Amino acid sequence: MFQWKRIDSLRVAVCLILFLFIPAAGLAAETALCGEWVFADLPRKTVIRLNEDGSAFYGGQNLTWDDTEEGLLLTDAEGASVTLRYALSDSGMVLYLPSAFERISDIGGEGQLVGSWKAVGGVSESSFVFTEDGHFLEDGVFTGYYFVDNENDYVLLQYGDLFQDTGIYYWFADDGYLYIAYPWKLARK
Repeated sequence: MFQWKRIDSLRVAVCLILFLFIPAAGLAAETALCGEWVFADLPRKTVIRLNEDGSAFYGGQNLTWDDTEEGLLLTDAEGASVTLRYALSDSGMVLYLPSAFERISDIGGEGQLVGSWKAVGGVSESSFVFTEDGHFLEDGVFTGYYFVDNENDYVLLQYGDLFQDTGIYYWFADDGYLYIAYPWKLARK
């Protein structure tokens, strides 16, 4: 004859909670990202729009988006993609926006951050100089010290009393450019 086994109600409750909570946590993160995001200090300038249906608008293009472990994965109609790192907070989002820089000095070698760099394309006149002794000059005006974390492709810029310390991500691409992803504070429109 068939016998019913006693099921531990606590185990069942925990399993049900986990079963319901884990998918909801991912959905909550994606829902929190959805909307139109503007520069916090330029509220009329839309940076990115993320829609619940997975469509997005960024850089003048209609794209698709997905929230991955590495960041926002944006993909165009041809399949080309870029991943933007981000961090959400109660006051908005910090989005790391990449810019291409070309080397304009003979200082430093291929694959080295040391040297003089000028932004490529766009309207940005941004520039960086990174010296061998750990000093930097940004846009010909802002100075400080920098510290490189090569393992994570991360640079900490210490401006001293001028600004708060700022972390940037960097990488060298096959096109020969240095890419710097600078953090920008965004707010919902």
